[in-house]
Amino acid sequence: MQLKTYLFVSTAIISLVPLTSVNAQEPKWKNLPPSKQHSPGHVEIPAKLQTPARDINMVIIVKSETFNQKHNGEMEYAGYHRYGEIFSLPISNLKQATFRRVGDSRSPEEQFTMYPDYRSNFFHGGRFANFEEMETAEPGEDYQFDIEHSDGRVTNQVVPIPDGERPGPITLSIYQNEQKIDFTEIDYSQDLIVRWEDFGGKKDPNGIMDDYVTVQLDKCDPSEKRIYTSGVATLNATYLTFEANEAVIPAETMEAGKWYKMAGKFANVTHTSLIDDAPAVSSWMSYINLEIATKGAPISSTCE
Repeated sequence: MQLKTYLFVSTAIISLVPLTSVNAQEPKWKNLPPSKQHSPGHVEIPAKLQTPARDINMVIIVKSETFNQKHNGEMEYAGYHRYGEIFSLPISNLKQATFRRVGDSRSPEEQFTMYPDYRSNFFHGGRFANFEEMETAEPGEDYQFDIEHSDGRVTNQVVPIPDGERPGPITLSIYQNEQKIDFTEIDYSQDLIVRWEDFGGKKDPNGIMDDYVTVQLDKCDPSEKRIYTSGVATLNATYLTFEANEAVIPAETMEAGKWYKMAGKFANVTHTSLIDDAPAVSSWMSYINLEIATKGAPISSTCE
């Protein structure tokens, strides 16, 4: 069974939009009121409004290489981490769920720490100094999702994460008024354009999910609240694929005199299939951290 997809084009982004009910289609995301939850400015699509209707929006497996981008352009290598995630909006569609690496004799709870929120179960699987350490400690490409649905149904499915090309460090730049600006000179009252270099990306031959990009922005204060994300596939009506070259953070998303942590996630998809009629996607990702500030912020970053 193949998930149908359509290409949605706007002046700001190029997005691959899963087929959903007509009411869930998002005409122009930045003009919509924010959800005040995980994805400000985006329509969030319950799993049962997807086509076909289901309990799960999507499951993903990611092995991610992290870099900290300095303001002088240097990239600081920060190691690897791995995780799985079950998107299910709302999370009450599921009674319980676990994620584990096939061949690991430890219990799923020992292998992964699960963090739930209102629309996903996130399974954190540890951080490693480098790729070699991760693959030595956690060898093998097969992982299993074990899901008990709220109606009592049980789904058990192995999803592989085959080896593939790792994107490597991707350089982020920011623009306002069509001019490239310094990372600490943002005018919060104007749209902020985020652009990147050196990410190629490819289409998925299965037609389920192409290589993708996610840009997010968090506050650098004790709340660490996420105030922007460019969209999550099948959870939001629009999201960025490799065909996009920029993301637009709307004016007044930020405040004057503040520091923020931006993250750019660039994913090469190495496996796509379906689980419970939902996309099952594995990818190798480059995760770029970048600290930015609006005008008037302290000279030193307040990010931790």
